[in-house]
Amino acid sequence: MVVTLCLVFSAQAQTGLDLTLDETILLAKTESPAARIARADFDQARWRFRSFRAEYLPRFSLEGNAPGLFRAVSDVLQDDGTIRFREQSRTQSTVDLRVNQQIPQTGGRLFVSSGLGYVRQFGDFGFGEWQSEPMIIGLQQPLFQFNNMRWQRRVAPMQFEIADKGFAEAMENV
Repeated sequence: MVVTLCLVFSAQAQTGLDLTLDETILLAKTESPAARIARADFDQARWRFRSFRAEYLPRFSLEGNAPGLFRAVSDVLQDDGTIRFREQSRTQSTVDLRVNQQIPQTGGRLFVSSGLGYVRQFGDFGFGEWQSEPMIIGLQQPLFQFNNMRWQRRVAPMQFEIADKGFAEAMENV
């Protein structure tokens, strides 16, 4: 049984493929290890360039803190100068929405944010208060630092062009 299978497989292995020159070149460009390596290198360069371009898109972020419980026993100074220890309990929740935009010319960042918070105090003098920041507009600008964004704007397109030409050359070599 084993001998029969070996003979069948060896007979199939000896039969060759009839390919034209164009089919052989196409097969080499799609299936050869050198072509796969060249394609993987090019894909890596393309995704690196896409990531670079994505750095200049506006970024939206939503941050929040679920209700956090704060409990403590604190010393409270009384009107007569004595100190009494009081238990304090409160919860606090916040949510912030922020939009950031890179400024490549200066290396800074422009942002717009809005936030909402709620504090609930428990006990004899309990209360609940809302706090809001309707809109905050700001600029974060590093001073006396190297502007990496400006440099990357010049270098990244050239790196992608080099990768593109390298891919074309590698495929021609295949």
